[in-house]
Amino acid sequence: MRHCCTAMTRHLAHECQAHPDPYDCPDALAGFSAKFAEYGLIIHDGSRASSTIAYCPWCGARLPASQRDRWFDELERAGIDPWRDKVPPEFEDGRWMQGVSGDGWRRCGRLAVEWERLPSRPTSA
Repeated sequence: MRHCCTAMTRHLAHECQAHPDPYDCPDALAGFSAKFAEYGLIIHDGSRASSTIAYCPWCGARLPASQRDRWFDELERAGIDPWRDKVPPEFEDGRWMQGVSGDGWRRCGRLAVEWERLPSRPTSA
C-alpha cells in the first residue's frame, strides 16, 4: 500500500525486536487499519487504542476518510452481525472496498452490496 509520504511509510513499517506488538512499543507512533482504511496515532496506555487522524503529522497531507462506518453498514446490508456472526475474510482487510462494477454494485466474493458513490470533488452551492 502507498502512503502519503516516506515518513508515514517508515513509521507504519516500524518493527521492534523487543516489542513485536506495536501497541507495546513506545517507538511505534502510527498505525493503519486496512480493514477501515484508517490512520491513527497509537495511544500507549496499555490498551490497543489509537486516535484516528485526518492529516499526516509528517507531511500535512489530507488522509483518506475512514471507512469504519461504511464497513459496519456494508456488513449490515449483507445480513452479517460482526459481533455474533463470522465476518468474511474480505472484510478483515481492504478487499471489501475494491472492485466497483459498472452497474453500481461492488462484488465481494459471494456478496454483492450496493456501492455508495461519492462525488470526486465538492460541488459549488
